[in-house]
Amino acid sequence: MNTNLRILLLEDNLADAKLIERELFRNGFNFSLTRAQTEVEIRDELAAAPPDLVLSNHCLAQLGGFEALTIVHDLCPTVPFIFVSGSMDQELVHDMYEEGASDYVFKRELNELASVVARATGVQPGPAAAAPYRDRDTPPADMLPQLCFPTSGVLLLCPRCHQARDESGQVVPLEDYCYHRLKSLVVRKVCENCSRTALDAAATSGLAPFKLQSEEN
Repeated sequence: MNTNLRILLLEDNLADAKLIERELFRNGFNFSLTRAQTEVEIRDELAAAPPDLVLSNHCLAQLGGFEALTIVHDLCPTVPFIFVSGSMDQELVHDMYEEGASDYVFKRELNELASVVARATGVQPGPAAAAPYRDRDTPPADMLPQLCFPTSGVLLLCPRCHQARDESGQVVPLEDYCYHRLKSLVVRKVCENCSRTALDAAATSGLAPFKLQSEEN
């Protein structure tokens, strides 16, 4: 019997969310998927209807993966929790299991997702879908551009606060940014916040203002 799985996906990257949903569909799972990105959304979804499975990135913009894992374990301790992440850091993977995650799937190896989900939930997928995948929210013609990532990019990495920013100046997870580009140029540059803090400190102490230089790697 192909049970209808209620899946809560903790992912702030829409393109990755669609790839995960498509992979589950292609492998014959019968499921409903809800995406959450913040602690408030996660708590609301868990309180409203506890899912059968939680899939989570390890690094959300507003919440850490381990924090999300703790919330799920506190509110729904029996629900399997699987990390779906771009990190291949073996120490991080070890910590995921130590903290109580059910399993881990590397984003570049989503072909393993079906077997991991089946093992964690005990639900076996039905026959693989023969029809082309169709996103339930977006017409197919509009979906393709969201799955086409830039081949290269310039990432600004602040050596003071260690935050990474994309071309638009938005703070982004370093691993996710590099994962979606074949080539990335990382430029070490003090961000505006750190630069302003340094200048304010210099002014307060009576030191002459100084210019913070950029350095390309």
